[in-house]
Amino acid sequence: GPALEALRRGVGRDPECALAWVQLSRLHVANHAFEVATADTSLEQGLAFAQHAVHLDPSSQRARSVLAFAHLVRGETASALAEAEAALALNPGSFVYAEMIGWLLWLLGDWERGTALARKAVARNPHYMAHADSTIWMDHLRRGEFGDAYQAAIRYRDPAFFWRSLMRACCLGHLGRPEDARGPIADILGTKPDFTSRGRT
Repeated sequence: GPALEALRRGVGRDPECALAWVQLSRLHVANHAFEVATADTSLEQGLAFAQHAVHLDPSSQRARSVLAFAHLVRGETASALAEAEAALALNPGSFVYAEMIGWLLWLLGDWERGTALARKAVARNPHYMAHADSTIWMDHLRRGEFGDAYQAAIRYRDPAFFWRSLMRACCLGHLGRPEDARGPIADILGTKPDFTSRGRT
């Protein structure tokens, strides 16, 4: 809530600040996707804010990545992939934002390249975003490598939303350790009491 209000005030005072529009879009789209808070954050507004950010700064990998995320959440996979590719093409050798682009590519079906970008970010950036561990976790799950997936889940350090606990509980279930999964499951339900009915959504 406070972040939304601050960003709304920020774009009102400086409507040419692309980064503020990017962050405002991110909050809208993430809140729509993960149902974090009861706030007025429509997906359509999130998409419009990201498009505006790209219009203001077409050379921003961050803006194009957030626009790709908005398209992905809307189910517009061709548009999402085009924006993710455009973000990568802006600076393909950079490790900055590589994990976000890799995460997007993985979710859009380019598993090999998405995982490679995530691993590159981990290897080259000591302050990489948690998206890298999420991508590596998903890829290990896809391959049935549950022990390696659990190690990626342990490395995942972002306490926001419910992903850290979900990743750990998922792996522990696959590893046949339901008793060990009780703690992470309690954490999920503490953060999202309606997870039993809304988890798949």
